[in-house]
Amino acid sequence: MYKVFLVDDEIVIREGIRNNFPWDESAFTLCGEAPDGEIALSQLLELRPDILITDIRMPFMDGMTLCRSVARTMPWMHIVILSGYDDFTYAREAITLGVKEYLLKPVSVQQLLKSLERIAGLIENERAQRANLNELKRQLASSAGLIHESLLSKVLDGTFGESMMAEARSVNLSLTAGQYTAMVLRSVNPENLLALRAAAQRLADNSGGTIALARRGAHLAALVLGDNAQDVEERAYAFAQAVTHEHSKSQIAIGSMAQTLQDIPSSVQTAFKVLQAMGEREARILGAADIDDLSRAAAADSSAEHVPELMQAEVVLLYDKLRFASVSNVAQLVNEYFASLGKSAAQSILIMHYALVDILLACSRIIKKSGADPTEVLPETRDQSRLLGMARSADDITHLANDIIRRTLLCRDAREGGPSAEVLRRACAYIEENYQRAEMTLHDVAGAAGLSDNHFCTVFSQKMGMTFLEYLTRLRMTKAQSYLLETDLRSIDIAERIGYTDTRYFRYLFKKNTGVSPREFRSAARDRE
Repeated sequence: MYKVFLVDDEIVIREGIRNNFPWDESAFTLCGEAPDGEIALSQLLELRPDILITDIRMPFMDGMTLCRSVARTMPWMHIVILSGYDDFTYAREAITLGVKEYLLKPVSVQQLLKSLERIAGLIENERAQRANLNELKRQLASSAGLIHESLLSKVLDGTFGESMMAEARSVNLSLTAGQYTAMVLRSVNPENLLALRAAAQRLADNSGGTIALARRGAHLAALVLGDNAQDVEERAYAFAQAVTHEHSKSQIAIGSMAQTLQDIPSSVQTAFKVLQAMGEREARILGAADIDDLSRAAAADSSAEHVPELMQAEVVLLYDKLRFASVSNVAQLVNEYFASLGKSAAQSILIMHYALVDILLACSRIIKKSGADPTEVLPETRDQSRLLGMARSADDITHLANDIIRRTLLCRDAREGGPSAEVLRRACAYIEENYQRAEMTLHDVAGAAGLSDNHFCTVFSQKMGMTFLEYLTRLRMTKAQSYLLETDLRSIDIAERIGYTDTRYFRYLFKKNTGVSPREFRSAARDRE
């Protein structure tokens, strides 16, 4: 299946393509949509579709600006432009950006299908070319290629001298920048190192001279150049994400910042330390700023149990909510959790008992994830019957829930800490406070967390096990279910309260995530009462 993302400020156009295109009967799936380029860009960073369909003229960020950004940071993505303007200027720039199809509105389903099928053929040809490594071998064996790699290796190990600068320029090795960082790339399967090199080399060749590669033993090293630290960080994480998109079985470590060429060997050493700390873990991206909490998390990850596939959805949602909650918000969390069960549930001690056991299960998993023993932090886990014997009223249950969660979060903070945990706590708090804002984007949350977009996107998805967009959608759908159960609000009002300006898109997402429409969900819930 090929993932398709749609951007158009006209709801009628988006709705027409979403509802009329034969998604279920074709090789294409609609993975997301947005009303303008600014909102789309943060979603594209996470969803990483194969094909982007975008209008040209839109508010905030227009289609051409979006195409330029996509061409720079996600070069594998194929672009289809929809336009109401037969303007050669647009078409000419679109060609320079690698746009594969330029369609004039109104576009029929048959036209769009043919365009997507042509692009699918291009994607398959590209994949076949990637499997052929002979061209890369030829490039690396050329005299210019050997000189380029030799000089970069000298930069990385600190033996490069000013006298070599002219030679570097002769082989198009750019070394002048305001800031640098080194990266180390490793293939999980050493036999696939050449395939990793091929993927990384293609992306480096399209970086405009801001990224250069060299072999370092059984690994690859990359030098990233930029105007300042923020620019370098954004380029490094964008490059790492693009590499892992093409070569998923890889690990990429990003070193410390270097202000001069003489500082680069130190950045290389830092990157190798990060890679060593990553060990044989699953394919991922990690930066030097995250190393402090990685060493504490390594043992915990190896011993922590994964959530059983059949664990109650309520426990999984509760775990997600508590994992990066703040101790200062415990009382609010408990009140919101019990309120989400509905009025009838709050009046039933039996249902409240079930809810308390769910809290205990979620907290036990958080403690185990931090590397501690749940039975030591929460002795209640050894004897749930005794715990429930103490829970004779709603007030008792609320008090016990507050105490269990507080002890859990204090244990988590004492053992985990580190920059990544704090980043995620800030991010989750910001999302919880702003989920009802339709205009909220990954860029907003990244800013609140204090990271660049690509760095935040990487940290969030790896730590949370889901993308920012998946987390936000899950939160909004949970809120929508609460409104459907507890109020008589119409779908149009619920959509607005949880951050969707397009009611039809809200209904589409609700059914996609729950399997039923909002009306069917409310009707089934009332039939059970």
